[in-house]
Amino acid sequence: PYLAILKESYPYAILVLLMALYSRTDAIMLERLLDNGAEQTGIYAYAYRILEAFSMIAYLFSTLLLPLFSKMLKERLAWSNLVGTAFKLLATFAVVAAVAVASYSRELVELLYNLSSDQVVLVMAMLIFSIIPISLTYIFGTLLTAGAKLKCRNRMAVGGVLLNFLLNLWLIPRYQAQGAVFSTLLTQALTAGVQIYA
Repeated sequence: PYLAILKESYPYAILVLLMALYSRTDAIMLERLLDNGAEQTGIYAYAYRILEAFSMIAYLFSTLLLPLFSKMLKERLAWSNLVGTAFKLLATFAVVAAVAVASYSRELVELLYNLSSDQVVLVMAMLIFSIIPISLTYIFGTLLTAGAKLKCRNRMAVGGVLLNFLLNLWLIPRYQAQGAVFSTLLTQALTAGVQIYA
């Protein structure tokens, strides 16, 4: 029975590992590729904490969607209305959060970190827009998971890891923390697009 459980669960474990890799390698590469890597990693981390806080809200929403999608697919019920409702709710949340944080990034940086750094403000104002594709991934990725389309998601995640690594390799030496932001935005947008298409 243990082998059967492992066989059933390993695609999910691989998916989680791959998605963690393309979501988290930016900070490691910032530190390794730059002479002032520790400083740039710190700048990126200030902004990433805010993104992660908002991502948790979208993640909690997806944990509610998974059993609903699974039941609907199993019983061959129409799921498009639920996807539409989830899309409207999460997309609205993501856009409002991104615009609000970008508009008040200076005030947030000063309030939360007691800093007055133009670079931290700029990185935060740019990085927060990743919440939009992340939220879409939590809807459409959850639907794919409920439909047991793990092969598709794992291929997408492998592509995301490679894309993120290559973009970071190219952009970080040129633009430092902002390069990592560009890499994150593009990787998240493309992987979300692939999952929506799938």
